[in-house]
Amino acid sequence: MLPPNSVCITCIGSTIGKPCVTKVRSITNQQINSIIPNDKNDYRYIYYLLRVNLPYLQLIGGGSGSGTPIISKNKFAKFKFLVEDELTSQHRIASVLYVYDNLIENNNKRIRLLEQMAENLYKEWFVRFRFPGHEKVEMENGLPKGWNIAPLSSEYNTTSGGTPSRTNMSYYSGSIPWIKTGELQGTFILDTEEHITDEAVRKSSAKFIPAYSLLIAMYAGANVGNIGINSIPATCNQACCVITTKGRYPLYYLMFFLQTQKGFLQSISFGAAQQNISQDIIKKLKVILPPVSLCDTFNEIVSPYLHQCEMLMKQNLILKKQRDLLLPRLMSGKLEVNA
Repeated sequence: MLPPNSVCITCIGSTIGKPCVTKVRSITNQQINSIIPNDKNDYRYIYYLLRVNLPYLQLIGGGSGSGTPIISKNKFAKFKFLVEDELTSQHRIASVLYVYDNLIENNNKRIRLLEQMAENLYKEWFVRFRFPGHEKVEMENGLPKGWNIAPLSSEYNTTSGGTPSRTNMSYYSGSIPWIKTGELQGTFILDTEEHITDEAVRKSSAKFIPAYSLLIAMYAGANVGNIGINSIPATCNQACCVITTKGRYPLYYLMFFLQTQKGFLQSISFGAAQQNISQDIIKKLKVILPPVSLCDTFNEIVSPYLHQCEMLMKQNLILKKQRDLLLPRLMSGKLEVNA
């Protein structure tokens, strides 16, 4: 049993070395190593110590020769780090970095609240059918009269991307954002892990997609059905289906509709040998189409919510960059913190 403010790190797999702090009494599985700080150390300082040493932990963990990166409990217990002995100094260093993380967490709470408000409105109007004026509309075949069901392709355009050859790594030294399915997390995509060159676009199936397109994951098992919206012009791989509107129905309406269909899409994918869905399946997906005027009203209400989410995410991106610039300087003592 771990008490609150224990520091945990993953010790196996692709996320090896990434730390977190417990907020409540917790139990972990065997893939996590944990530190229970004593009264001579600030738990936040230990967390940031592991953060700054992440590349070292990943290097040691990847050197086991087992094929799978792993840090055993015994090996982890023997690690030595250069630390600040004075508890008051630990407090000062951790407090500066914690300000950034606290602001980021507060922004994340606001983002979740705004997203929930938009989602609740969608469900109230288009799932429970309690839209403005619903009292005067009769139901017909399970839908309000005047509503229709049609394939997604009747109101939206779809395409997909491609992956430049990995044999030519110079393709991945450019400035063009390249989106992968793991980056579709239901929110705005502000930047990407990898960037490709113009030549990579010309010599592959990758293609430019306009900002504020809707992307849905078609491959990778548990990722199937995940969505995202790119805030910037970008490219993507072939595992992403890119959706743009033909003009009548807004993308935000479809985004919330697709969120309700994730379970259905995953049930299709897990019934297949490769746990994927295709662009053709997405094109043929039956979409509920209310009156365009109602969708426009919905879009006008939720757009400010989602715009604010995007702005908060951009703030978080700046805060993370500032924190990550300070982190090694504070932990190494190159930058002193006055009392």
